[in-house]
Amino acid sequence: MIRESKLIDACVSEGIFSSLDLENAKSLSRKRRESLFETLMFAHRMPSIAFYKAFAINAGVKFLDANDIEVDSSLLRKMPRSLVEGRLSLPIKIENISTVAVVVADPTNISIKIQLEKIFKGEITLFMSMPDAIQQVMDSAFKSIGVVTDSENEELDPVEELNNIFKEAYLYRSSDIHFESNKNSIQIRFRVDGRLQDYSKVLTKESGLSVISRIKVLSGLDISEQRMPQDGSFTHSIKSGYEFDIRVATLPTRFGERVTMRVLGSDTEALTLETIGMSDNDLLKFTEIIERPHGMILITGPTGSGKSTTLYSVLQRIKSGDTNILTVEDPIEYVMDGISQVHVGTKVSFASALRSFLRHDPDIIMVGEIRDGETANIAMKASMTGHLVFSTLHTNSTVAAVTRLKDLGSEPYLIGATLLGVISQRLVRRLCDICKEEYQSAEEETEIFKTFENKKIYRAKGCASCLDIGYKGRIAIFETFWVDSKISKLISDGCDEITLINAATDLKKLSHDAVQKVIEGQTTIDEIKRIAVLD
Repeated sequence: MIRESKLIDACVSEGIFSSLDLENAKSLSRKRRESLFETLMFAHRMPSIAFYKAFAINAGVKFLDANDIEVDSSLLRKMPRSLVEGRLSLPIKIENISTVAVVVADPTNISIKIQLEKIFKGEITLFMSMPDAIQQVMDSAFKSIGVVTDSENEELDPVEELNNIFKEAYLYRSSDIHFESNKNSIQIRFRVDGRLQDYSKVLTKESGLSVISRIKVLSGLDISEQRMPQDGSFTHSIKSGYEFDIRVATLPTRFGERVTMRVLGSDTEALTLETIGMSDNDLLKFTEIIERPHGMILITGPTGSGKSTTLYSVLQRIKSGDTNILTVEDPIEYVMDGISQVHVGTKVSFASALRSFLRHDPDIIMVGEIRDGETANIAMKASMTGHLVFSTLHTNSTVAAVTRLKDLGSEPYLIGATLLGVISQRLVRRLCDICKEEYQSAEEETEIFKTFENKKIYRAKGCASCLDIGYKGRIAIFETFWVDSKISKLISDGCDEITLINAATDLKKLSHDAVQKVIEGQTTIDEIKRIAVLD
C-alpha cells in the first residue's frame, strides 16, 4: 500500500496542490482532528482516485481503471497467492506489448518487480490501479478459476457501502446517482458535469439489493414493493459540515429495480453571482436590476441549464434582515436561512402559493417556474403592486420569453409594464485549469472568432486533477435582454420578436458569450457546439 503522504507529495509535484494549499490544509486538519489526506480530499472536492492517478503519472506508469483490467488467467495460476493477495498484483492482458504486464497497487515497490521477474523469467511492465479496483478484479478472477478469497466471504455492510457511495458522489461533484440493475450485478453511475460515468465498484446482485433496501428505508419507501414506481427523500450527512438532501425515485425494470437519486445541495455560502460566469458588464447591469423595488425578472433555458442556481445566487446576494423573502419551489434545492421556502405538492400549486404569499407582506417573491397562465398573471400583478418577483421559464432565448408569456394568456401591456429583464443560459463544461493547453485553431474554427481580435484557443488534455477528462466543473453562458422604456413600450404594443431583437441595442446573444469564454480559456469549441448556440 502507498502511504498517504506519498500520494499527497505526488499531487504537489503534479501542480494539483500548491505549497499554500498544503499549509492551509495542515492547519485545517489539526483543527478538525483528521488526517491531512482527508482534509485535502474534502477541501478540494477530489476523490481518492485522483491522488492515485497523480502518483502513477509521477512514477511514470500507466494508470488503469477497473474496467480496463483484464486478468490473464494462465499467468495468474503461476503466481503465489501471497504475492497476489498480499501485494495486490495481477497479471493482465495488454495489447501491443512484448513483456508480461502486471497491474499493482504500488509500482515503486522494487521488491515486487524483482519477485515477478523471477517468476516469469523475463522483463515485467508494471501498470497501476486503485487497491480496491485490484481487489475487486482479483476476487472475480479467482472465482472464475474456482478459488474462494477471504474478501469474498466477508458480508457487505449496506450502511457502510452506501456511506462510501455518498462520499464519493460528493467528492466527484455528482448531481445524480444511478443504480442500474443488470442480470447478475448492479452498476452504479454518477452524473458529473452533465455526463454519466461509472462508479469504480460494481456491486453483486445480492449486495446491490441490500444497499437499495437501505435507500428505501431512509427515504420512507415500501421495501416490499418492487413492481410500482416510488418517490421519496431524505437528508444525509457524510461528515460534519457536509450535508445534502437526497431525492429518490425507483422504477421496476426487467432485471430488478432501478434507483435514481438527485443530490440537492445545501452549501448556500458558495452561491455567489461572481462565480456563476456572468461577464463584468452583464453582472453590473444585473446587480442594478435585482436591487429595484418592484418588477419581474425571468431566467430561461432548458432543464438542467442552471436556472435555479442563478436564482439562489441572486437571493443570497439580496437577502437581508429588513426584507421578507418568500419562495415556492419544486423541489427546494437549497435550504436558505432567513427565507421562507414552500414546496409544491398535491395540495399546494405555484398559483395557490402565490395567492397566499400576497397576504404575508412579502418584499421579494421567487417562483420556481411559471408553468401556466394563472401563475404568470399572479406573478406579474404581484410585481405591479410593489413586489420584486423572480421566476424561470422554459424558452430557448430571452426575447422568446415575451412570446411565451403571451401564449400563456398574459396581456402585452401587463408584460411590458412589469418585465425588467430576461436572462437565458446554458451550461458548458469548464476546462481544467491545470492541464488545458493552447493550440493553433483550424480554419473553420478561426472563422468563428472573426469578430474578435484575440485568436487564442484552448482544448482539453486530461490530468490527475480532472481524472483525465480535461474538464472540471461547469460554467454558464448567458444571453441578456434588459427592458428599458423603449422596449417596454414595444412589448406593450404587442410587437413581434424580430422587432424586439432589432430594437434591443444591448442584447448580448448566447453565441457571443460562448465564444468569449472559449477565448478566455474557460471552455472549448466542442462544448459550445454541443449545446448548439453558434449562429
